[in-house]
Amino acid sequence: MRRYVIPAGIVLLLSLSFSWFWLSGSNATAEHDGCGGFQYEGAWFTVKIPQGMEVEPSRTSSIDKEALSIWVRSEDGRTEFYLYSPQWGGTPYDIFLGALAKRELTQRDTPTDNFTDLELTYKDAIGRFEISQSSDPVSHRTVGYRTKTGELSQETLQKYDCFKNSINQYSD
Repeated sequence: MRRYVIPAGIVLLLSLSFSWFWLSGSNATAEHDGCGGFQYEGAWFTVKIPQGMEVEPSRTSSIDKEALSIWVRSEDGRTEFYLYSPQWGGTPYDIFLGALAKRELTQRDTPTDNFTDLELTYKDAIGRFEISQSSDPVSHRTVGYRTKTGELSQETLQKYDCFKNSINQYSD
């Protein structure tokens, strides 16, 4: 019977490679999900920022100055995504700044959640936002976008879906 001896360095390298592959399995999906970009952490949330977009914190926590809400702007400045995710509740005042008109599009209720879809008209843009309030556990969140182009392009809509679907809200 023939015996093969594998040098310790190769065993270690193979072991580390397998461990990295095993531990990074969940990250592999995020890297190849078409979103690109980077992870942003606010006071009570994390969210994926699509490639080619910049984050600007809007409202911050009075305690630690971390973001409660953010605007995420496209490179050309024509589209902005928005997220407001406080610890418990509140009103997303910053979406109303500069708004000329507000229209409630729909109201949906479930046993534990309340959703309101709003359209806001600004001087040079239109915004669409979903305000959700949950009672179990208690949480509030507003997510949406405003755009100077009227409707989102297919590419921008894909980026928005990645942004919206990546939101991870913290609670106590």
